[in-house]
Amino acid sequence: MHEQIAFDLKKNWRATTNLVILIAFTLLLLITYFSARSTADQSDNDNYGAYVNADTKIQNELSKLQEIKNPDAATVKKLQKRMKQHEYLKAIVLAHTDLENVFTTNMTDARLNTEKAVLAYERYTLREVKAGRTKGLIVIALPGKKTDKTLLGRQKDVAYYEYLVKHKLVEVPATKKDAPANNYIAYAFLYNVSPLLLLAVFAVQLGQLFTIEKRRGTINFLNIVPSGKLRLLSARMVSFLVLTIPLFLVAGGIAYAAAAKSFEVGSWDYPIVYSADGRTVSIMNIGQFLVMFVLLLLAVAVFIMMVSALVSLYSGNLAVNIVASLAVILLGAPQVMAHVPDALARFLPTAYFQANSVILHETDWTIPGIGFGVVVLLAWSLVLYAVCTAILRRRELI
Repeated sequence: MHEQIAFDLKKNWRATTNLVILIAFTLLLLITYFSARSTADQSDNDNYGAYVNADTKIQNELSKLQEIKNPDAATVKKLQKRMKQHEYLKAIVLAHTDLENVFTTNMTDARLNTEKAVLAYERYTLREVKAGRTKGLIVIALPGKKTDKTLLGRQKDVAYYEYLVKHKLVEVPATKKDAPANNYIAYAFLYNVSPLLLLAVFAVQLGQLFTIEKRRGTINFLNIVPSGKLRLLSARMVSFLVLTIPLFLVAGGIAYAAAAKSFEVGSWDYPIVYSADGRTVSIMNIGQFLVMFVLLLLAVAVFIMMVSALVSLYSGNLAVNIVASLAVILLGAPQVMAHVPDALARFLPTAYFQANSVILHETDWTIPGIGFGVVVLLAWSLVLYAVCTAILRRRELI
């Protein structure tokens, strides 16, 4: 077995496909890097615009309410509520405006003042939602961020800004192109690059590895070699893991290094707020997210590897192998999984293809946990491996 693995690696590690795969992974992760280098980042201005727009809505309502002569008690109460919101939002706008009037050495403190002002308003909205006073409540709609007026949504925003203020971390908007390297690489997996695209690149490499002998016409030689055919197929699987996983990690390292050199490093403690049970708020840092993302993505890649291996036993056509793998990958799209009953979805490997949504428990179907998802993926992989074993024992041909 070891000799076969060594032979496979020696034969495939210099393949041109490996370079293509590395470039594909790297380009996917550098999508926003190139645009950040060529255009000025507008995320701070976009956030400022969101604060101003929220305050403008309140001021427009205030103007209409103040024009009412002899207002009744309900109108007076509404006027007081709008005035309260205006005071909070005005404080945010003023704090953000001060960013343009400070020296670079005071920039962090100035940004923290904005975050404190935002936190004060988010706490206010949380109190209002808890009291059932949601009518007319304005929630700041920051670009790239979902607006959530629910109790859980308000709790998430409060927890997020409380964490930033407590740890004196400057907010890095989800739309920020020139984000610090730690945020940049995490945001690439969170917002900018679909896990399905990454899996598609894995599928191309798998198709190349599992069909290369049939495409070269050397499959007959392998079929007469006095060695177990399952051993040959298993060696090819190990080759994929040993060759392709490092390529993915190297691509991530290149993207990280590029962002760190052009922008800055940032903090691994930057928070990502989520809710595992749909009731309580939890916080992970971007370092924890990246570790979980890579592990879950690799578990999915192992499952796709088994799909590709099974298809290769019936067809040596590269296009057929890749298309079959892509078809399975597309079954993990949210639009498809949304039609699967919740009780069934959690036991399907496709439920865990969207690794970012799974980790943050933002899927439309219930996810028991990341560990459960890994177990499901590996269990299905073992089932497919058993199918490959049964086929090879019956016909002894790859």
